[in-house]
Amino acid sequence: MVSLLQTSPMPSRWRLGLSLLAILLSGPSLIGELVQRSASGQENAPLPGPEVDKVLTAKYSKALLIDLEGPIFARFHWYLNHRIDLAQRQQADLIVLRLTSPGGDLEYSLQLARKLRDIDWATTVVFIPEEAISGAAIIALGCDRIYMQEGSMIGDAGPIQLGAGGQFEHVPEKFLSYAANAVREIASSQNRSPALAEAMVDRSLVVLECTDKATGQKAYLSEKELAVEQVAANYDIGQPVPETGQDRFLTVGAARANDLGLSEGLFKSEQELLAQMTIATIEPTRLNWVDNTVFFLNRPWFTALLLIVGLVGMYLELAAPGISVAGMTSLFCFGIFFWSHFLGGTADWLEILLFVLGVCCLGLELFVLPGFGVFGISGLALLVFSLVMASQSFLIPEGEAQWGQLRGNLLMVVGSVLGVMVLFFGQILLLDSIPGLNRFRLTAPETSIEVSDVPFTSLTQQSSSAATSLAIGATGVAESDLRPSGKIRMDLRLVDVITEGDYIEAGCPVEVLRIEGNRVIVRRM
Repeated sequence: MVSLLQTSPMPSRWRLGLSLLAILLSGPSLIGELVQRSASGQENAPLPGPEVDKVLTAKYSKALLIDLEGPIFARFHWYLNHRIDLAQRQQADLIVLRLTSPGGDLEYSLQLARKLRDIDWATTVVFIPEEAISGAAIIALGCDRIYMQEGSMIGDAGPIQLGAGGQFEHVPEKFLSYAANAVREIASSQNRSPALAEAMVDRSLVVLECTDKATGQKAYLSEKELAVEQVAANYDIGQPVPETGQDRFLTVGAARANDLGLSEGLFKSEQELLAQMTIATIEPTRLNWVDNTVFFLNRPWFTALLLIVGLVGMYLELAAPGISVAGMTSLFCFGIFFWSHFLGGTADWLEILLFVLGVCCLGLELFVLPGFGVFGISGLALLVFSLVMASQSFLIPEGEAQWGQLRGNLLMVVGSVLGVMVLFFGQILLLDSIPGLNRFRLTAPETSIEVSDVPFTSLTQQSSSAATSLAIGATGVAESDLRPSGKIRMDLRLVDVITEGDYIEAGCPVEVLRIEGNRVIVRRM
């Protein structure tokens, strides 16, 4: 806090004397500034105080406090992405990351840093209580403010890879150049020194402390930057930063990071940081068992397994209508799929509605309006579209990452549909050789067909009068599978019948339920 001293009017000579006395008590470093201000006639202007952190002094209506701990791999990446999307849906205007991590996957770290950098609907703050090493340091650079607890550390973001001998080794120069440029761009976008950020990635980079000749502000530039004559002419070049170069990645403690401008504040605890901020509502969140379950269910291989089993069950249920194990299995698989993606933040009621509409179109194609396949194709397209949309949080992809996610989702869903189609054609070709599948084929009755000398007109008259000669309640035996139509044997004759929609196996006793014109409706006894 800056306090101002108010004085009553007095002669200029007395004011100058008191000002000199105050400067001597405060320190001789301000004498030159006072002389300059007095010479310019501005001796009454207040002395500049420390710059006020606008993030700490702003007022926030809702803050989401996200606890991040552990290595940066797939689960970490999914969890932070999900929580950022949750903060946007809840209209939070402040995101506070409590980050403690030894690092992890470079690409995941860069993606998260860029996502935090591109947030324009909220202020992003990261608090480091212990360490933000490697990829965690890159993520921190993407936030608007970095605040550190006393004794914490940040840095050492050098990319490594697993060598042929099973030992970790530094990546080739090509990958190092990519990582260095990416980190420089992220740091520069948040008004941090690109050279210091690059020194976290490049262990050979030497950074020097310089002073801008025009403004007198401190700056940190690398030897490569100062090699440009136009750049070097604008700065007074000082001593190298001792933590850079010398075959080591830049790694500094909290106090040193604050001096270098890599962080914007030093606090004894997270509570002390939050106490300085004006926040109406704070909602803390951390990884729990529900997140772990949803993350597992959203894995691509498990999602593909759910889709394949669900689609197979749906196909078997449509081929033999009725409440069966196949139908219940399909319902369970798709229920788990939409539930996990609903909690994961990618699915909504629209996707569920489109999926149900697609199933209805397929049912119409198979049972009500068979014909040119319009309903079948539309139903299949709706199924694919709903499943793909339920697996991602965007409609139109933007950027390479979203295009890659869209390709993966399409491959997963279309591959599952193609797998079911292969099963369908396999059933047609190998129906009799696979146990259990022959029940889905209508077979002719194993009886000899006698050639009759009765005229054709007499045969048609007998066929049309077969239904009228039956009585409600008459019984018989299914000669073929009724799916739902087929033949039953009543005494010594065969009768074409249809069920109410149930599947009845050959050999089951049936009875006549009702007769509608030439249609004989039966049911299982």
